[in-house]
Amino acid sequence: MLLNKTLPLLLACLLLPACASEAPPPEAATGPVVVLQAGLGDDSGVWQRVRAALPAGALTVVAPDRPGYGRTPATSAPRDPCTIAAEQHEWLARSGLKPPYLLVGHSIGGLYQYAFARLYPGEVKGLLLLEGTNPQHLARVKEKAPAIATMLRVVRLAMTGATAAEFDAQARCTDAWDAAPPLQLPVRVLARRDFRGLEQGAFEAVFRELQQDWLRRTGAARVELLPDTGHYLQKDQPAAVAQAIVEMAR
Repeated sequence: MLLNKTLPLLLACLLLPACASEAPPPEAATGPVVVLQAGLGDDSGVWQRVRAALPAGALTVVAPDRPGYGRTPATSAPRDPCTIAAEQHEWLARSGLKPPYLLVGHSIGGLYQYAFARLYPGEVKGLLLLEGTNPQHLARVKEKAPAIATMLRVVRLAMTGATAAEFDAQARCTDAWDAAPPLQLPVRVLARRDFRGLEQGAFEAVFRELQQDWLRRTGAARVELLPDTGHYLQKDQPAAVAQAIVEMAR
């Protein structure tokens, strides 16, 4: 997030990423192409610790920046999950990175990767969600955690550019999948074990409920809870995230 140290944890669960300043590696390694998508307000640098924890040279790993992030120019195109997923698909094809893809997404980046898996299921090796933003997240927070919802409305006023556009469009285009069968591919859902401060109580209850809802949507077996971490699993537990990537890439 781009805000202060108190609000980012509340916002990160609501945010998103789209495509592509990073050049593909010179030579593809064996196995699927690992595609990392960051959360709202974050560029590809957020994956630095995970990339350092992955075995050198064993995997082809890319982390494209969405329009308006990193060196990728902003766009006037819609910022809904389906459009961003399509942009990622186009970037991968243009870069010569052929499927299958192992999709990894943090926060709203997880929502984008879920949209990609729905739109292009035949090209996906697996899906790894790190506290992925559920399509119903914002609506449920407004309903069940009104104090947090009020705070988010205030924070939204400070957002600009791609961050604001993605925040506003996060619930669009996914309704058709609300009652769809689970994904027919390997999926893992990782989330933090402990909540602190303002996130305890109503917000925690909503968040845990929606992480469980990912099991229905994706077919994942369970929500895997990681200790000693906040919302940024890839920063606080990079080795655990890297291990999950390696296991899913086999």
